[in-house]
Amino acid sequence: MSEDIIKLRTEGDVGVVKPEDEIVFENSNPLKEETKRKLGNQEIEKLIIDLENVPYLDSSGVGYVISIFKYMRENNGKLVIAGLNDKVKRVAELTRLNDIIEVYDDLESALKALE
Repeated sequence: MSEDIIKLRTEGDVGVVKPEDEIVFENSNPLKEETKRKLGNQEIEKLIIDLENVPYLDSSGVGYVISIFKYMRENNGKLVIAGLNDKVKRVAELTRLNDIIEVYDDLESALKALE
């Protein structure tokens, strides 16, 4: 039996995925596929990727976030990200990820913005 590599839960009408480790080349593709599979099993129009427990992401991690952003947009949904530590926030700024995806300090702020 395979272990879930990411959990998807709902908070009202908002889906929340919360990766629990760094998102790098070695794990970004399985993470992306599992996230899309779980999203495909539910009708979620608003999604938060909570990065609170992600200590680091590389360009593949940025690719993961963009891929989920595109998936949500193609399905008439919205994606925001929350809980970025200083390292992840710096990567988001350098790659201009924060120019295309709304970033919130924490999950609570993101949930409130999506109400």
